[in-house]
Amino acid sequence: EVTGPLPEKDARLDTLALIRPDSAAASLLGRSLMPTRDLPNEAPNYVHTGASITELVKACLPPSDNNIAEHLLLMGASKKTGSTTYPAARRSITEFLTKTVGVVPTDFRVEDGSGMSRHNFVTTRGLAKLLQWSATQPTAKLWRDALAHAGTGTLASRLQGIEFAGKTGTLDMVVGLSGYVKCDDGQERIVSIVLNNFGCTSREARDVADNIVRSVAKMK
Repeated sequence: EVTGPLPEKDARLDTLALIRPDSAAASLLGRSLMPTRDLPNEAPNYVHTGASITELVKACLPPSDNNIAEHLLLMGASKKTGSTTYPAARRSITEFLTKTVGVVPTDFRVEDGSGMSRHNFVTTRGLAKLLQWSATQPTAKLWRDALAHAGTGTLASRLQGIEFAGKTGTLDMVVGLSGYVKCDDGQERIVSIVLNNFGCTSREARDVADNIVRSVAKMK
């Protein structure tokens, strides 16, 4: 239960997961939920259309919204398997990465959709393979536009002056940075960096990753 007045300025939007979204929706409409097997014989009183997948991905990647990431994984699994459980989602994404994308099975292990679990595992080779595959798909532009760009999202204060589109990854003692970088020779190259258990501060580790990207950008 959340109580208190809404702020007049600097409003913040957060997301919450509901255990029974159908019951919550029914309560908002002023009636209790009445389960039935019969199809309604009249037009709905109200239709609420959610954001498209493209909009959700754009809302997820630049700010690195973990809640949306978890829902996208489970939504994808439900679309393919009809199940919204994590085991089904893991099987589905593992099959996609190995059979469709061509990632080597030993290059990754999926535990959740956000990457927050310490049981997740991925190599830079696996990340680069996914980035390479994504760039050749009909959805390549949608994918590229949804990524964080230098000066935006989690890269708001990073890689200024560099044409870069990609994704950061941050946990305690983990810094990741992968994406597409435009180089001085006019070529676009894929870069993937993952730093673990470093003996410096997280800020210094991010600076190392950024400097690697800057070095790649200067390639001629």
